[in-house]
Amino acid sequence: MQHRYGEVRNAAKRVSRKHGWSVKAFTNWLYGKNAPRMHDLIVLMADCPELEKEVGQMVEETRKCLQQSKH
Repeated sequence: MQHRYGEVRNAAKRVSRKHGWSVKAFTNWLYGKNAPRMHDLIVLMADCPELEKEVGQMVEETRKCLQQSKH
């Protein structure tokens, strides 16, 4: 999200208004202070393909670790 929104002028206002979130909530998500709820994360991933890819990679890494721990 930092890569996509971090340097956009008024990104927090623009994105939060677009999706009905508070500016403070989005800013906290953007800078990693808080995590979004699952529904909001899905909306963010739909709006930001880079985030979707990153989350997908994290899921794959976790899946591999879980499979290795079973053996």
